[in-house]
Amino acid sequence: MDQGLLVAPFALLLVIFALFDGRIVLGVWSFTVLAMPTLRSRFGPVSVYWCDVAALVACFICLRWPPRIASQRMTKWYLALGVAHCIGGVTSLVRYEAILEPGYEALRYAIAFLPLVLLPRVAEDDETMAWFWRGVLVAALWMAVLALIQSFWRDIALQLETFMYGARSQGSVSLAYRERALMESTQLRVHGMYGVSTCFAGAATMTGTLLVFYMSRVRAGLLTRVGLLGSAIAMLLTFSRHGLLAWGALLIPSFVRKPGRGAILPVLLLASVSVLGARQFWAERINRGGVSEDENLSARLVDRPLELLDRISEEPLILVAGVGLGTDHMNRADEDGPSRVGFVSNGFALYLFYLGISGLVVVVGLLATTLHAAWRLDGDVRAAAIGGLGATVVIIASDNYGFLHTSFPFMWSVLVALIHAYADSEELSVASDESAEAALIAH
Repeated sequence: MDQGLLVAPFALLLVIFALFDGRIVLGVWSFTVLAMPTLRSRFGPVSVYWCDVAALVACFICLRWPPRIASQRMTKWYLALGVAHCIGGVTSLVRYEAILEPGYEALRYAIAFLPLVLLPRVAEDDETMAWFWRGVLVAALWMAVLALIQSFWRDIALQLETFMYGARSQGSVSLAYRERALMESTQLRVHGMYGVSTCFAGAATMTGTLLVFYMSRVRAGLLTRVGLLGSAIAMLLTFSRHGLLAWGALLIPSFVRKPGRGAILPVLLLASVSVLGARQFWAERINRGGVSEDENLSARLVDRPLELLDRISEEPLILVAGVGLGTDHMNRADEDGPSRVGFVSNGFALYLFYLGISGLVVVVGLLATTLHAAWRLDGDVRAAAIGGLGATVVIIASDNYGFLHTSFPFMWSVLVALIHAYADSEELSVASDESAEAALIAH
């Protein structure tokens, strides 16, 4: 989605917001990452993504708040992630003499993980965070609208497709695959603004995850509930099985805690499947069988992982430094160029594949410490946090976009940062109450 020089007035507008009311920038940041991840301006070979511009301006806004214990701890994890990605960049430099592609990728990942550093600073400022959550809510509503348009109003969807991805066909009989899908599919798996249905399913799920976590802490209004249902409907219209599994992981803890209230959204989802006329295709997708019957599942869970293990046995240095960051954007025609042998549609495996064991250890370690922090939360917030982490693990493990698409590190790092911030806040509140009580007893 190349918007050329329009990025300049967009950046200027964000600066003006930052000067007068910086909270608005946080809403623009969350919205552009979730709802418009492909919006960019090209300058020669370099693409400047608008969501990255918003993130950099948001960085200056959030740094006005003093650091907290959670932000200091998350900064250490952020630096560890940075070191892991730098190892992948050095690998590309040494193995392929490439610096531009890995450098650009490392920069985009550094921007994507900024919530780890920034959000714990502002998490306790409810008025500021309200703008961030408004961006998430508008993104969820936009996902639902776009999914419905692609499903039921194909002519409008084609016009939006041209706006988001450009005129791919340009009058040729060889239409782009997305255009062919919109024009010819009887049961379209919507792809929204992410280009691929599975990626859109993951984005809708993670957006719903953030809303569930938000709703566990505040009294949510009708529009927020509609936004949550909208993100679920967007996922349903992708017909993604791993998306359905992730929603299950998200909702089960809340259902176990309060079965009555926790059953409302699943019932609404079942009703939505019937209303949208998606029941037959969903039944077909679910009944495709297991690993032995489904070639796609077999490739993801058996064939490609074995291929990765074979390559590691031949090139043990992959465990240390990976195959290199940014190699997807390099020329593969050369015999000495990067090879995709061992590439797995599993985000955790791809951290190992591209960055080496350090990348995998840091990500798994961060999620493990976040689970411990989630357990320190109370009541509905704990259930939402644990469910959100379960959905995150499913999303990362189920496809390659959990690593390759930089919107997803943003999504799950938002959840991780806020879980740590609120867990620390609750502990400090309890400690303060105990100290006050001890002081009263002493007097």
